[in-house]
Amino acid sequence: MSMIKTESIERLKQQINIIDVVETFIEVKKSGANFKACCPFHGENTPSFTINPSKQIYTCFGCGVKGDGIKFVMEYERLSYPDAIEKIAVISNFTLEYEDDNYRPKEIAVNKKINKKEEVKYKIFNPSLRRDADLKKGFKNYIEMPLKFKMMLIYTYIYNFSLEQEQFEKIEYFAKREVNLNHSSINKLGFIPVEKFDELTEKLIKWFGLEVLVELGVLNDSEHIKAPLKFKLYYIKKGGVITFPSFHIYKTNLVTSFMFRPTQPEDWMIESHMKEIQMSNNDLHQSVPYGLTYDFIANKNAIKCLVEGGPDTLCNEEIFKNKDFLFIGSPGTNGLKEQHLNLLRGQNLRIMLDPDVAGKIATFGSITLQCDEYKSKRFIRNQEGLELLSIEKKYLDSKNIKYYESKQDGYIQKCLKSGVVPEVCTWDERYGDMNDVRKLALSGKAPFKNMEDFLTNYVSVVKIAFKG
Repeated sequence: MSMIKTESIERLKQQINIIDVVETFIEVKKSGANFKACCPFHGENTPSFTINPSKQIYTCFGCGVKGDGIKFVMEYERLSYPDAIEKIAVISNFTLEYEDDNYRPKEIAVNKKINKKEEVKYKIFNPSLRRDADLKKGFKNYIEMPLKFKMMLIYTYIYNFSLEQEQFEKIEYFAKREVNLNHSSINKLGFIPVEKFDELTEKLIKWFGLEVLVELGVLNDSEHIKAPLKFKLYYIKKGGVITFPSFHIYKTNLVTSFMFRPTQPEDWMIESHMKEIQMSNNDLHQSVPYGLTYDFIANKNAIKCLVEGGPDTLCNEEIFKNKDFLFIGSPGTNGLKEQHLNLLRGQNLRIMLDPDVAGKIATFGSITLQCDEYKSKRFIRNQEGLELLSIEKKYLDSKNIKYYESKQDGYIQKCLKSGVVPEVCTWDERYGDMNDVRKLALSGKAPFKNMEDFLTNYVSVVKIAFKG
């Protein structure tokens, strides 16, 4: 990519209208002199994301993110600074100037967000729709296929490639984490060693063509500074990646997205707590979390649970109390969306997120107070958090300090709104997450003998009809 002239960027900045930029991607509504929206960077139903057109900035009083139009596009679209500038130029109908007068930038597509009232976003599960995709026919008619199905074919090819590789390092990784190595799901996870990245790239180009692979972000473009036309995970230099595939709910042999888990993450990944890397394109197809499959939804003789991340799905036995014990591995604390929960309407879902603050906020939701005395304070919507909130509000009222209050939904509220019965699991924070609990059980140093003993006698399971 040729360098964009600095003076051209400065002229674009003067022309940017942050409202035009943000509403290209999310729905915004006028609120006095400002605009509001549900924050796209964390789960909420009560808008706390405020856009100030006079200052040309946005601020979320729920999660604290803030910035200008350029930063919004960088964060929302996960783009570099130059790529964000080029996309905003398209949105603003602005012609950029480059250091190389002969340089012609690639065409950039901007798909305006469809108004929620115009889209059928939440669909219920229909078991009669199950059918395997005809992969042979798909490859035969590849050229004429819509981009969405090309993406699924490519992802499915990557998944099958990962199953064909030597799996020793994957098993060694799980053995060190002391997960249940007898779990049937382990054989359904693939592994791609870093030394096979180039081979995979060559095969992908041969079968699917370079242009579509770059367009989907599977490969870097030819202008990439560090690794042009290389596999997107080029920055992983050691070990490899375990592939956690997510499958199409009805076309059950098509992969729609991935969680990649590096076995030997780079130092900067460890420092930034980056455990898993996503590969998906939600503009083409709304991906689902790992473990949310047709069989998961359709199984009526199962205890169904939500945990954080792929490895936590492998910590327990597959049968508990004479029922199938099934898990969804959410990427982070907000990976299971309302459109996913709607597929589980009428069913129970055990929420077993990590017992830390982030896990509690994701489970119970939160309430954020913002006032002149301090930037913001966040309170968990459980009994303890609501008591602290009440004390804080009484203090502010006694001082005649005006405050702004916003609510962010957790999985309890999201489940109830989707017709799912939430079963909230809590345990002593000292035991840690599911993987920590399993390690403790295996060490013989815990008061519980095994995972079944822990789940039976040390975990509180409460069905909650949450109000407020």
